[in-house]
Amino acid sequence: MAHPSLEELVQKFEAARKAGERERGNPEQLRLHRALADECPAFTHNLLYLAGLQPDPNVLLEEEIQTTKRYAAQEGLLPPKP
Repeated sequence: MAHPSLEELVQKFEAARKAGERERGNPEQLRLHRALADECPAFTHNLLYLAGLQPDPNVLLEEEIQTTKRYAAQEGLLPPKP
């Protein structure tokens, strides 16, 4: 799986931020930030921004745990289950 370049990440991040110009934290903005988090869970700038948009940080934490597990499974980074 090819990882997006830094330029691509920044471009998507800026598009997600721009989606919230009229109404911060609207469903479209959240969708774009979450999609970026799914695509690149290591892009912490996006994760921190997304956390600031969440009314309940525990929701984001649980989502990120699940995203990280999916990513690790896709990349074969998890040990085999016994």
